[in-house]
Amino acid sequence: MGLKQQEVRMATPTARAISPTQAERTAISRDKVIRAAIECLVTKGYAATSITQIAATAKISIGRMQHQFSTKAEIMAATVDFIGQHNNRVLSVRKLKAEDPAARVVEYVQMLRKTFEDDTVAAALELRMAVKGDRELAAALEPKFQQYDTSSFSDIEGLLVATGMARETAHIWMRLIISTVRGMALERIANYRIMDRVEAEHSLDALLSLLLKTKG
Repeated sequence: MGLKQQEVRMATPTARAISPTQAERTAISRDKVIRAAIECLVTKGYAATSITQIAATAKISIGRMQHQFSTKAEIMAATVDFIGQHNNRVLSVRKLKAEDPAARVVEYVQMLRKTFEDDTVAAALELRMAVKGDRELAAALEPKFQQYDTSSFSDIEGLLVATGMARETAHIWMRLIISTVRGMALERIANYRIMDRVEAEHSLDALLSLLLKTKG
């Protein structure tokens, strides 16, 4: 066997070792599609986000994309799963550094506010509004939204109860917090200018201050 043949034989295992497997290539393509879907939702809105547009943004062929997702609703379902899992990691109560129960509430809500400034949440809000006029999309997404909401919002309620607040009262405040933070996110998406961003953040601080005086 010549030296050149030996080099080829020796190089082949190394090339195979670093070459991605089919499963890895599929995962990479799937991730590209989901991230492209988020980008399109944020920049164009749901109505203008087509399968063709997503494929172009992901820089993959429509045929390759449709090996994994046959419909737009399937892409959006995978996108919601990605966003939900991402937010559950980011909003983990295990990340809180404060020990005082009231300080933990403040820290968590500020963490929640920052999360709601992320493009992933803007994309999720686009989809929440889109389900109203799309039965196929609603069937695919509404159970997922309910699952992730229950998981993440129960953390706020638990933190409030830990301050000595009655659970029923904590639930009411949890709803107010979520509505406020979502409203701030929607204002940002819609470029709503009646009050500027600093005033909006001060409003959230005022809400938290009032909240922590409530123990009933």
